[in-house]
Amino acid sequence: MMYKNFNKLLIVSISFVLLSTIVFNFIINPYNIFNTLNIKGLNQVKNNTINTEMSKFYALKRLEIDTLITGTSRSEHLNPTFIQKFTKDKVYNLSMPGSGIKLQKENIEYFVKHKNIKRVILGLDFFAFNPANNSKDKHPRYDDKYISDYQDSLLSIRTLRKSIKTLKDNLKNKKSTLHYENGYRHNEDISLKIKNGGIVYIKERFKKQVTMISTQKVHFNNEEFKNPSSINKALADLNAIVNLCKDKDIELIMFISPLYVKITELIYKRGYGFSYEYWKKELAKYGDIYDFSSYNKVTKKISNYIDGSHYQEHIAKLIVEKLLQNDSKKESSDFGIILNMKNIDIILKNQAKNAKTNNMKVNK
Repeated sequence: MMYKNFNKLLIVSISFVLLSTIVFNFIINPYNIFNTLNIKGLNQVKNNTINTEMSKFYALKRLEIDTLITGTSRSEHLNPTFIQKFTKDKVYNLSMPGSGIKLQKENIEYFVKHKNIKRVILGLDFFAFNPANNSKDKHPRYDDKYISDYQDSLLSIRTLRKSIKTLKDNLKNKKSTLHYENGYRHNEDISLKIKNGGIVYIKERFKKQVTMISTQKVHFNNEEFKNPSSINKALADLNAIVNLCKDKDIELIMFISPLYVKITELIYKRGYGFSYEYWKKELAKYGDIYDFSSYNKVTKKISNYIDGSHYQEHIAKLIVEKLLQNDSKKESSDFGIILNMKNIDIILKNQAKNAKTNNMKVNK
């Protein structure tokens, strides 16, 4: 009898703990999966997500938009509020750090199917075409199967820990690093440190970034990526995006994000120059892609960045102006050249020449 009572008590206790965990995780909603109320001081700030991919997906599912921005973390700093001044649209930034073009295609396909989207702004990143960045299988959520996400969000010990951290962040009145209502990731904390530390602080961030990406397979630690043919599958995904937008009569605006020139030089120095030039030649075939990544007045100055590849807000505004303003101003500077088959050879020649010259200076 005593054992039966113990077993009942154990079952009741376990059930209570599980139910309490589910309710707590649901209320705090650290990953922004559920349509629960965001209450200031409780769960409004969500800086402890599993990944941006999951959280932004569910945030956008609950919204209606006209313009979709997507790409990697480089594009994540395009402020939808600024874009709305030009388009008068409802805009969401679905750009995701470290994402490959395959995932970007899956996001575009899903939301074009489920939303009344009339414009897509796609930021192109060379590393998003790295085969290592496009090897993951399609997640079930893109087939409207959400069970695994719900389980991760409610029944995981990891989620419980993140819920507790999220609650603490809100009690301490911490700021959110990402605005889920429009997908914009701001750099307010970094901007303040740059204001205090200046160029020295930016250079320190750049050095740390180079150390990090030098060891990552999705960046500079992938021999396969040095072979130009390794990106053909990713190029096919880009072509699928282009064809989808044509079929659905959606305006597609594509641009190459501006890398600080030292990262471009690193691409050549580490042996990825052939793939990089092949990539740009393939992009030139479209005839309407804006290239902000060449050697120009912006990319030569590290003061325009927060590290080697993420640009500051004033540069993001320049990009948007170039993409969306009237035609008479689009050709007024060397920042944002439209690639085509007539100019690509000279662009690549100058690019390689600059990279080679500057790499030789560093090696002396």
